[in-house]
Amino acid sequence: MTPSADSASSTPAPPFASPVATARDLAHLPKAHLHLHLEGGMRPGTLAELAGKYGMAVPVVSGFGSFPVFADMYLAACEVLRSPEDLQRLIDETLDDAVAAGATYIEPALFVPHHRERLALTSRCWRSRWMRWLRHRRGQVSRHR
Repeated sequence: MTPSADSASSTPAPPFASPVATARDLAHLPKAHLHLHLEGGMRPGTLAELAGKYGMAVPVVSGFGSFPVFADMYLAACEVLRSPEDLQRLIDETLDDAVAAGATYIEPALFVPHHRERLALTSRCWRSRWMRWLRHRRGQVSRHR
């Protein structure tokens, strides 16, 4: 049995098919960064500047067409973090960028073993730095881990 024209017209259309539905501007929606590896979020300019400061070569960052390209950049970002000030700059810039993009929740990740010797960094020290930064910047990031 086929439905009649009357029964088909009385069935409400799903909301996504409604002609009055409007697109939402993604720039205005809140965002979250889950498990944000700070080294992977380093600005290309910061990577180049810190590499120059320490006389290191870095891969050209022009997109990540493959995992090996990303991994090379990630390892270079780890290598240029040579001082507590470098780490603080990375924290500041990465989170400034996240806030500017509308992030209201940030879950940072830092691979501490890459930095343990150069920065005398432990997991406890890293958490302490992160919490100090968030207290200093209270109100810009509403939730954190």
